[in-house]
Amino acid sequence: MEFIKKKILRIMTTGTTTGCTPCNIIIPDTGVTYNFKICLKCESHDFGFFDTYEFSTVPITTTTTTINPIITTTTTNIPISTTTTTNPQTIYAQYVVLISMDGARFSETWETPSNIPNIISIANNGFVNTNFYTIEPSSTIPGHTAMVTGLFDPTVLNDGSVNPTYPSYLQEWLYSENILSNNIIGFTNKAKIIFSKDKLYCLGKSKSNLNDYLPYINAGVNGDGTGGYRADSLTHELFKIECLGVNPPNLSVISYAEPDTYAHNSDWNGYVDAIQQTDSYIGEIWSLIQSHPLMANNTILVITNDHGRKTPDFENHGGSTDSECHVLFVGIGPNINNGVTNIYRELIDIPITLLKLINVNKIYNSGSIMNEMLNL
Repeated sequence: MEFIKKKILRIMTTGTTTGCTPCNIIIPDTGVTYNFKICLKCESHDFGFFDTYEFSTVPITTTTTTINPIITTTTTNIPISTTTTTNPQTIYAQYVVLISMDGARFSETWETPSNIPNIISIANNGFVNTNFYTIEPSSTIPGHTAMVTGLFDPTVLNDGSVNPTYPSYLQEWLYSENILSNNIIGFTNKAKIIFSKDKLYCLGKSKSNLNDYLPYINAGVNGDGTGGYRADSLTHELFKIECLGVNPPNLSVISYAEPDTYAHNSDWNGYVDAIQQTDSYIGEIWSLIQSHPLMANNTILVITNDHGRKTPDFENHGGSTDSECHVLFVGIGPNINNGVTNIYRELIDIPITLLKLINVNKIYNSGSIMNEMLNL
């Protein structure tokens, strides 16, 4: 049997620090406690955290065949059936690339395939979840924080002035490998983050005790979190240099800003053009990975969004409507199934799943491993 979860609501109440003892998760005493019925990690213990879920059990369908669907606009909600054979000689990928397309609505991405032909091509050979959601509020910093830490963090602000409470999965991987930050340059070259938006520089560090294990981060015009938003074309070229060169980092993250920027400027044509341009960038990244002597057949690629947009008011976001929270999710690479699922998932499920794919256990987490995606 398998637990299938569906989000119901979010409740905030004041209270004391709480946690799930069997899972060793403790929420720091920020003055706010999220009181819910179930631990989102072990899905069984009483736990105060961040979303309420109702659970139902369904039989798991197994097969020994491989699925190779051709993805079209009429086959986007087909549940996936996967193999369950465990290979004791599993070879894990050595590289992970996470791509975020900031602020692209699901209706202009997956539901309009002509806007994303390169992503569709990748998806045809990879894994797609058509029921994937960001956290609330549906904004840049909360979304990206959930995407890289695996937790909802009520302390972060959307202006980027506050570092996340918990470490990113990049910090956790560096810790697991005992790769300390360079004392002179202040970071390691084994994990890199490249962002167009300067305010996302806050994700380079956390309030945790893992700040001796810091990824390289370059965000905004000046790279150090100042100077405003950098053009996506420059961010893309920088990513190719920093992350797809002769000695690529094991983990890398890139976020393209311009779909969100054009939408905020009420420029519909610019917004759609930016989605199409980002798709082109993603196509080039995947092509370079496939031809790279180290990364070819050795890289996990995940594509998603931090949030969507209001409907019909495409200029704004930040609320809890479906169009603001429904986001794209595509994954491809070693030990990832080929197919489509509509099992409900969230951004917080990404970090623990990525670390699972490179054989690392996540320390700080409220997400769940996307087992339906994995062929381990």
